[in-house]
Amino acid sequence: MKNSGAQAAMASWQADGHALRVEYTLGLMAELRAAVVDGFHRMTHGGLEVGGVLFGSRDGDTIRIADWRPISCRHARGPSFSLVPEDEEELAGLLQKCRNEPALEGLLPVGWFHSHTRRAICLLEDDLALYDRFFPEAWQVALVIQPSKAGATRAGFFFRESGGRMRTDSTYGEFEIEALPVRVAAPRAPALVKAPAQVLPPDAGPARLVPAAATPDPSAEIEVEPPRLALTPQGNPRVWWTLLLVFGCALAGFGGNFLADRFMPSPDLPLALRVRDNAGQLEVEWDRSGRSLASAEQGKLVVADGDANSEIALDPQALRSGHFTYARRSGQVKVRLILLKKGNPLADEITQFVGPPADNRAEAELQELRKKNDELESDNRRLADEVKREGARADSIQQQYYKLLKDRLQEERTRGRR
Repeated sequence: MKNSGAQAAMASWQADGHALRVEYTLGLMAELRAAVVDGFHRMTHGGLEVGGVLFGSRDGDTIRIADWRPISCRHARGPSFSLVPEDEEELAGLLQKCRNEPALEGLLPVGWFHSHTRRAICLLEDDLALYDRFFPEAWQVALVIQPSKAGATRAGFFFRESGGRMRTDSTYGEFEIEALPVRVAAPRAPALVKAPAQVLPPDAGPARLVPAAATPDPSAEIEVEPPRLALTPQGNPRVWWTLLLVFGCALAGFGGNFLADRFMPSPDLPLALRVRDNAGQLEVEWDRSGRSLASAEQGKLVVADGDANSEIALDPQALRSGHFTYARRSGQVKVRLILLKKGNPLADEITQFVGPPADNRAEAELQELRKKNDELESDNRRLADEVKREGARADSIQQQYYKLLKDRLQEERTRGRR
């Protein structure tokens, strides 16, 4: 997918009257959109806000974004993207370690991005503080991405103008980030032999999964044509019956292959289901270019986390993202991805994570914050209803006052005439 034409297509952003120009690929922007939408769907009311560092290069007034890395956020202050000291330490370490990462060789931190799910596309005081501390260069940019329940995802860049002045209440130009279409692979693949994922030994560093190798793709299909035999009753009868038997077997084989190709479901490309741990967050990923994925109407993730089992429904948009984040509760998690079409299974794949036990304190704190957030939203709705009722009552009193005043004026005019 990253090498496809749509993924590699370039786009740019520039504010009228300003020299700064930001260039990026549609594929990279689609990845940022997927990360933001994933966080948006992790909570009922507004989701979790996420962020990351943007890496690229600079050529005068042109900034080119080539890659990104997520910024860890514990959400200790709620679902908004607000970093606590521990998060800031990890961000400082990320900016330091990126200099030695081979995949980022030659790239610089050209800015950062984060999502706003409960407010407009703008920069708040906390955003400016993070921007000034970790991305202080005059040419480094900030990107704010805003998902919505309707599916549209809008974004806008922010930058420092001459003299350090910034426009923070809104961006100079909003644009929409679209999810790229999935290309359907044409060749057929042979049936896959499922094998359990390989788990690295404890002394090999952080636990990760190595997916089982898939059988290579077959060559193009070969049409089998039954042999054309000239059968005549002349000659040796044994030879004649031998030729007839060969012809019948060839015809039966051809018919069997035709029926199997016509009525049996063709095997599909592997889903390449894999998982990796990120500070207790299990990143579940799968291949977005598979044939089954392109024709699937819905899917589900079946997660066996220690003694707890859960099932997560995936709509077509979530399937096309190829990514889902799950907060694990134990050190042994089995993940199963099932693709469905018209309610029937279309593809099925399983992988497993084995690693250190999860620190559930952050999850418990997050659950408590979610509960408090729901209570605050309930209080806000109640107060809004009370304000509405009081407003209606004030309007009624005002109307009564005006009517009484009008009646008194009319009475005074009548007395004056007498």
